[in-house]
Amino acid sequence: MAGKETDCKDCLPPLLEENSDAVSIYFIVQGQVIVGGMSGTIIDLKHSAIYGAMDLYEVEKKRKCFEKVRKIFAHFQKEREEGNSPEDIIKEYSHTPKKQQPMGS
Repeated sequence: MAGKETDCKDCLPPLLEENSDAVSIYFIVQGQVIVGGMSGTIIDLKHSAIYGAMDLYEVEKKRKCFEKVRKIFAHFQKEREEGNSPEDIIKEYSHTPKKQQPMGS
């Protein structure tokens, strides 16, 4: 993935404080997917899981958060379809140092 341009970077909400709810909800529900066919193709996130997580965590602006979670899913789905591993995807968008200190150190 290094050096490879993707068109979908623009569809990801920037990692700003105002998007923290959407990012958190996405990571909570990312495994709650609708799978189609015998091939196990991921089709979509379960919308009920998104709504449930937003209710549980008392997200105030649910519609806006839902739309952002869907954009995040669409981005990562496109990356998966292009054959990029989740580890590669996370590395590209990570703003954390390569090596972190263990907690308690």
